[in-house]
Amino acid sequence: MIYNTEIFEVADVDEFQRAFERLREALTEAGGTDVRLYRSIDDPRKVLAAMHWPDAESCRAFAIDHAAEVDAALRPALTSHRPEDLWEEN
Repeated sequence: MIYNTEIFEVADVDEFQRAFERLREALTEAGGTDVRLYRSIDDPRKVLAAMHWPDAESCRAFAIDHAAEVDAALRPALTSHRPEDLWEEN
C-alpha cells in the first residue's frame, strides 16, 4: 500500500475542492482510496491532497493516463503545486 501526498496552493479553497471532487470517480476507478483534502492551519491557501494506492505503479499510471483531465480540472484554481510524494509504510 502506497500513501500519496501532494501540496497545492490555491486562490479559492472552495473552488479547488469542487474541482478535485470532479476527479474523485476517476481516482477511485484507477485504484485510489481514502481520498482526503486537508487545509493548512497556518496558511489556509495550502491544501494537502492525500490518498492510498495499491502500489506506486497504479498511482503513476493514473498521473500519466489522466494528466490532461487533472490539469483541466485543477489548473484554474491553482497558484502553485508541489509534485507528489509517495510513501510506503515500514
